[in-house]
Amino acid sequence: MRLVLGHDEAVGVFAAERLGVPIVPPFTSMGIVDNEDQLVGAIIYNGYNGANIEISFYGPGALHRRFIKAAFAYPFDQLNVIRLTARTKRSNKTTCKLLPRLGFVYEATLKNYFGPSRGDDAVLFRMTRSEAAKWIGD
Repeated sequence: MRLVLGHDEAVGVFAAERLGVPIVPPFTSMGIVDNEDQLVGAIIYNGYNGANIEISFYGPGALHRRFIKAAFAYPFDQLNVIRLTARTKRSNKTTCKLLPRLGFVYEATLKNYFGPSRGDDAVLFRMTRSEAAKWIGD
């Protein structure tokens, strides 16, 4: 598997269909393709404000160590952000457990963010450069 850049629209459509949420421009992405050049994963960056950028992942291929390193190095080294933000539904227990293992820190729960039920609450996580150090080497 390998990373592909410069295919933001295709990667955005792929991620939106699988995540079940709209990916609204402007955004930048990294696609992960298998040996047959089929998209199997996506890393999406959006909501950049100079200090923060939101990051979304999709796909088992997105969690390979070298892709995680690239996913975190890009915003901290290229964009010089202070923090990354990740947000997921409360009902997505797998992601709620995975994000802290990657180095994200729980910050807040946003009531009714994705819909009316408790499972539709958004759980908000952050990662600073120091929290990403195990991936990017600082």
